[in-house]
Amino acid sequence: MEADKQRVNAQKRGRVIKLTTKNIVLTGLLAAAMTAGKLALAFIPNVEVVTVLILVYATVFGLRAVFAVLVFCTVEVLFYGFGTWVFLYYIYWSALCSIACLLLKRPRSVAAVIYAVVMTFLFGIIDTVINVVFAVLSGFSCQESMSLFIGYYARGVWFYVVHIVSNALVVSALYRPLVSALSKLNLGINGGGWHNSQSAE
Repeated sequence: MEADKQRVNAQKRGRVIKLTTKNIVLTGLLAAAMTAGKLALAFIPNVEVVTVLILVYATVFGLRAVFAVLVFCTVEVLFYGFGTWVFLYYIYWSALCSIACLLLKRPRSVAAVIYAVVMTFLFGIIDTVINVVFAVLSGFSCQESMSLFIGYYARGVWFYVVHIVSNALVVSALYRPLVSALSKLNLGINGGGWHNSQSAE
């Protein structure tokens, strides 16, 4: 009896180790896909697939997707060095993923598009706020912060508009098919994922 218990425990430990290894590899692959997608569209200003990939990852993999996002942000720092955008990336992409894990527990196409539009709008706000904070820290007075905010935001407003519109279109087109594709991958790896029997919007 004791030998049987030990054998069962050893089998359980083996499954846990195997699952952990698979998830580590999966995290790397998800992060690599974000990096590759960003690089592929780098020649088009403010058009990206990182947003839709994060929404898909959040739907399919839940909070595990946050680790892939953090790896992606870290790789970006290694590629491009340190700048104010580093704070933007870690704050924005992590928030996008974490909130999506709560809002998109099931594949909801309309909700995903609305959420992407709202968060992409906030991207420009957060980016501007971070730039203003660093400007103040570098010597500008707090009284100048509002004029700095308006100036920074106005300078990039057309890029932000393009970003919002493009994300609305990209998420509309790719969210649902990517969720379906990655759900099959997740089922193969972990025997789980979002419930495929549930209907999307």
